[in-house]
Amino acid sequence: MKIKHATLADIEATLFPVDSRPVPYVSDLPKPTKDSKHYANFNTPTGYQLIVNEKEGEVISCMTNDYKLITNQLVFETADNYAKKLGGVCSEANLLREGAVAKYKWIFPDYPVDIGDDDPDDTLFPTVDVINSYDGSNELTAIAGHWRLICTNGAIIGVIVEKGKTRHLKSMLNVGKLEDSIKGTVDAVVKHFGKFANHLKNTKFKPVEHIPRVANFFPEHESDFMIQKILMDKPKTWWDLYNVATNVFTHHSKRNQDSVRKRENRVFKDVLKMSGYKINESEVFLA
Repeated sequence: MKIKHATLADIEATLFPVDSRPVPYVSDLPKPTKDSKHYANFNTPTGYQLIVNEKEGEVISCMTNDYKLITNQLVFETADNYAKKLGGVCSEANLLREGAVAKYKWIFPDYPVDIGDDDPDDTLFPTVDVINSYDGSNELTAIAGHWRLICTNGAIIGVIVEKGKTRHLKSMLNVGKLEDSIKGTVDAVVKHFGKFANHLKNTKFKPVEHIPRVANFFPEHESDFMIQKILMDKPKTWWDLYNVATNVFTHHSKRNQDSVRKRENRVFKDVLKMSGYKINESEVFLA
């Protein structure tokens, strides 16, 4: 089984040294003298800090002092060490938002997912996406997904039993939760995805009725291509339609763009809902 590994260069690019520095008090008042009526207190705390890329000497973001810096180095090493215990392989390491967000993906080939398919080569394996941010746009998160052997296709399904998030707040910091989140997300895919896949496989896709609904999911510049793919591939079920959508994301979209990643994050949930599946309270979705 051939699984793409993230390159060492891609991983190292996410692990640049980073630090936080207090934001100094700034005043337009002149430097105080003995005779001055106005004195500027340059030691007054502002309640803010700068998150700085030490390698480039660039400011990544300005955060309040409630924000606790969790480095990509710590996140990656914690997640990778535990993923390896489960036979996981790091397949992707990406920087988004000009270095403010790091996203990693691990594939777990030792945990094949039964989707009731007669084709032994069409196999799904759990994946875990771990996301960390330096600008507060993402909490430290582990999200379940799947990777498909037959076309080396992948998609985030966003289905997890527990949300698996660690907020970047000093009072709530617990990177150790990553281990529980990774194990939980792998178990969630193995436990739930077969049920979801069977529903999609057994529900007919009606092009005339459903194409307008599907096209609305994509921005205008991508919806035309999506429609063309539907007309070309002629999906008969919602499972077929889902495979068309994941193919568009993984092979025809700019996956280094944050907006594309967010839509990819929603596609399984949206396809499942559009197909008429009723989500119960025990099935938690991240979007």
